[in-house]
Amino acid sequence: GDQRMTPISRIGGRLCIATLPDIAHNVNTAFQTIPMSNPCIVLRQTTHAAVNQLRSPEDQADTEARSSPLEIIIPADKKSAERAFKACLPRCLDFIGRHLEEGRNVCVACETGSDVSVGVVVAAMQAFFDDDGSPDLGRYEKGAGMKGKCC
Repeated sequence: GDQRMTPISRIGGRLCIATLPDIAHNVNTAFQTIPMSNPCIVLRQTTHAAVNQLRSPEDQADTEARSSPLEIIIPADKKSAERAFKACLPRCLDFIGRHLEEGRNVCVACETGSDVSVGVVVAAMQAFFDDDGSPDLGRYEKGAGMKGKCC
């Protein structure tokens, strides 16, 4: 199950990183359900022009939608990927913050587990944890970003 994910020990494993192949056995082909204990953000790269295309209803209030993976499509070319990353980051942080507030750990997965997913997790660590790795969920304001505590 979840043993293929890499938990971030500095923050008590509240966030973890995985590769898409590592979690593929836990997620159906349409990324509609995910029988893992952790909510997940799935970051996929594509050669198509689809930028920041969301596939899950993460803004819905019902529990089923909240536990569905948030799937984001990132273009494969570097320039477009950087723009897409910046555009999707607030949605990722809102998703992560909501689940952390509800006591859930969150997994972030990309193709390699060493690229886009790491960027999202580092941003989430800055947004939701203090320098000692303790949760500080009040640092990030949904829709507004960091409250003057980010460079």
